[in-house]
Amino acid sequence: MTRERAAAAVYRRLLGTAAVHRKVRWDLASPYLLRHAAEHAADAGQLGRLLLQPEFLVYGDPKSILAYELKLTGLREPDDSVLDLTRIFDVYRASLPRHLTAHPEARRQILAVDAIRYREGNLSRMLANPRTVGVLPWQCEWSTSGNVSRALRTTLTGHERPVRMVAAGRQIAITGGDDPVVRVWSLRDGLLMRELRGHTGTVTALAYLPGHEMAITADAAGVVRCWDLHHGDLRQALPTHNGPVTGLAVAGLLVVTCGQDGTAWTSWGSRKRQIAAEPGPLGPLTLTHDGRSALIGSASGEVLVVDLATGRLVERRRVGEAAVTVLASVFRDGGTVAVAGGADGAGLVWGLSDGKVLAELRGRAGDMAVMTVLEDDLDLLAAIGGEDGAIRVWDLSAGAVLKTLVGHHAAITGLVRYSPRLSARLSHVLGSTNLGIASSRSAVEETLREETRSTDARMLLSASADGTLRGWNVWDVQARQVYAAHTGPVRAVQALNHDGSPMAVSCGEDATVRMWELDGLRVADTRVSHPQPIVSVVTQRLAHESVIITACGDDRMRLFSLATEWGVGGYATGGGPITTLSPASSPEGPLILTAAADGTLTARLTATGHRIWRGDEGSAPIVALEAGGSSRRPVAVALDAVGRVRLTAITTGRSVACPAADELEVSAIAVGRVRERPLLFLGGLDGCAVLDLTSGRIRRWIGRGHEMVRLAYGHGPDVHFLAATNADGYIRIWDADTGRLLQTINGDFADVSLLRFSEAPLLAAVSDNAVKLWTLPAAEGPTTLYLPDTIRSISFAEGRLVIGYGRELAVFAPESEKPSARTPSRQAPATTPADERPTAVRGPKPSPIALLLLGALASDASTYHQLIGVLCPCIPLTKVRDSLMELHQLRLIKSSGNGVDRSHRLTREGSRLVDRLAENPGHFVYQCPTGQHVPRDVPEDPTPVRTPKKKPRRPITSKRRTWNQGRRI
Repeated sequence: MTRERAAAAVYRRLLGTAAVHRKVRWDLASPYLLRHAAEHAADAGQLGRLLLQPEFLVYGDPKSILAYELKLTGLREPDDSVLDLTRIFDVYRASLPRHLTAHPEARRQILAVDAIRYREGNLSRMLANPRTVGVLPWQCEWSTSGNVSRALRTTLTGHERPVRMVAAGRQIAITGGDDPVVRVWSLRDGLLMRELRGHTGTVTALAYLPGHEMAITADAAGVVRCWDLHHGDLRQALPTHNGPVTGLAVAGLLVVTCGQDGTAWTSWGSRKRQIAAEPGPLGPLTLTHDGRSALIGSASGEVLVVDLATGRLVERRRVGEAAVTVLASVFRDGGTVAVAGGADGAGLVWGLSDGKVLAELRGRAGDMAVMTVLEDDLDLLAAIGGEDGAIRVWDLSAGAVLKTLVGHHAAITGLVRYSPRLSARLSHVLGSTNLGIASSRSAVEETLREETRSTDARMLLSASADGTLRGWNVWDVQARQVYAAHTGPVRAVQALNHDGSPMAVSCGEDATVRMWELDGLRVADTRVSHPQPIVSVVTQRLAHESVIITACGDDRMRLFSLATEWGVGGYATGGGPITTLSPASSPEGPLILTAAADGTLTARLTATGHRIWRGDEGSAPIVALEAGGSSRRPVAVALDAVGRVRLTAITTGRSVACPAADELEVSAIAVGRVRERPLLFLGGLDGCAVLDLTSGRIRRWIGRGHEMVRLAYGHGPDVHFLAATNADGYIRIWDADTGRLLQTINGDFADVSLLRFSEAPLLAAVSDNAVKLWTLPAAEGPTTLYLPDTIRSISFAEGRLVIGYGRELAVFAPESEKPSARTPSRQAPATTPADERPTAVRGPKPSPIALLLLGALASDASTYHQLIGVLCPCIPLTKVRDSLMELHQLRLIKSSGNGVDRSHRLTREGSRLVDRLAENPGHFVYQCPTGQHVPRDVPEDPTPVRTPKKKPRRPITSKRRTWNQGRRI
């Protein structure tokens, strides 16, 4: 017995321990099987089939699954599979930090939403409708995909706090941040190689010595440590500074550091020497190309040039009046050129050998946060990123800005050069106009070399606090690629060449390290994206459809159709960043109320964006906005950050005085109508005051003595509800009319950030990335929905739940409103009304002719001649061939054989689609241009197809069994 056959037998025996009726129940599997199933499957040659099981992705140990993430090239997929391994791992790694330590049901929901984001409808349906456990009660109908990218190669998790620095070599990456552990990762398989433990606080600087396989790290306590990366051992710990280390550079075995205590030191082995002492903090720090001199920035706006051999201060150069923020040196024309910039926007370029000033850079305060020098044989440029999200390309010879690269929406945190893949460089070179000038082979080769060097020098990768990375050619105005997956600000990025392909390693405040492929071949395009996290989501009914309106912290509102993810509009307000939205109505039509960061209220027509009025600027930002009042006197109620309530007439935009509300310190607001009277609920430290908006008087108090942090109003057939979260962590539901306590929901709800009611009524409570739903009045539940990112706003409309999570927008619908995926039926209903609209079908949307072909294949037509024989002769044969190709691309059919004998059959997903469409036969009707239909049982070729008769096989008994008829098992 071979090793693989023995491993296969062991693997089958292990699967048998969790099998029920010959089906593996991963929810019943033992911990050993969940941890080691991938290992045994790999030994048995069944790893590809195992990883294609969605239930194993839900219950299996994520660490064992990730161990095979980057080894997909040699895996074999089953022939009947409708899923793709590479795409499965794209989905699996998208929100890995969220579901890595989550329980299986939370992981199931997160993966199902991520599958929708990656356009993997088959995988999402399998996850949401498992055959062994209950289906998800709420399922994602659609989601935007602005924060996903197929360029993401893997996500490295292990850090518990934000990661702020990364150093990468050809095979490893070293990361450090706010936690005291430095981690070493393998770039080949994405596995954690070493954990370097020894620091007592935040790691503030690190460097990698590839030739010596050593790492140098420094922390907030001022201790510099040297590590052996082969064994992970600490070679030496050297106390150097009395405070955080702000700069670290290495020249050979010489380590140079500077710190917040105003000193700079050199150390080698156990010896150290002080080379600078200033009254204020020092940093940043860089070395010249030969490692002989160190350039150290200071908080006073000066750059210190120190000779490392003697420790002598060679030069003190003033750059500006504010602290130096960027510093670099480059070898140019036989000498060293230094470039420095400060927080006040002033910069300087000078030669270190002769001290001659080459150029002065004049920008605005905050324009110089990070810098990288772009050097080629012709130009000396510098790309400098600012706090405003713009990257300015400076000509260091002239001191002028050549280009401004705009695309990021927050401060630039990292800039690196990288070399594109050879194929990408050749395509750029072949498209160059300079090739037309070359007249000989040598001239063409020289032009290719010059263009390639120029392309390498001008490719730039930027990281930003908006959570994205962008790839640029410095001459382009728009970013060539956007790499999005981080759920927080990106703090550092490094680019390298790994196995002939450009790669980037980034880290950020979401405590993750991510590896990216920069060749641009796997970047997925997206239909709609939000540049920043969504802060407000509302729904409104327009003339022909319901729309979703979103705000994400910029000055633009975006409109989406509730039925699809396609945007239907959007307009800029022209004011400051929008903090919250609220729908309203007026005689002109549906309105949308917006609140800006400066406290300004604005009313606009939802359909056109036309401004109706704009209020006065407030004294503080608005944190909550509601529209209430009567139909004659509609009122906008705004709550600012200091607890003041502002009332504004929606029709005129004028302020409405309300002395009763001015006397209260409010933390939450809600509006509603009880017995046709418009009410305003004001929650605070001493309960909730019920204010009559008609008279302006306080009608009663609810929950006196309970501090109310969040409020929500809803109503059912016979009762009006007021839900509140209290400081004690409970959710209490009151009768909004009588003030009687109806229900107390026990639990730890102190971190609830949002409460909402639906018309059902349903009560929704949002906490981090979860939404809990209770059905009232019995408070049944809760049903919990888990999302891949933090939820900041939700809304209900037409029985749907709209959720804004991170930079994405998703719509969920109850499972009861969807066609059953667990009990399909091929038989149509007995009667179908003529005016009944077709049932919406999720997943692939084939063309009408392709749907007819699916129906024909389901009725035992398999060959090409059989298919065209059951179709209307008005359908061109080219359309039939194109539709067959379309079904192949959608993975709905598979083919076998060649030529005229080529046959087609439905895949598993194709059969499921036919089952769903069978509930409405109208989907299979083709409108013939002549008004006549050819019966399906009349073939186009009248020649009958003769099928040879097979001789009936003699039954096999236990007394008569031969080798030709099978073996006894």
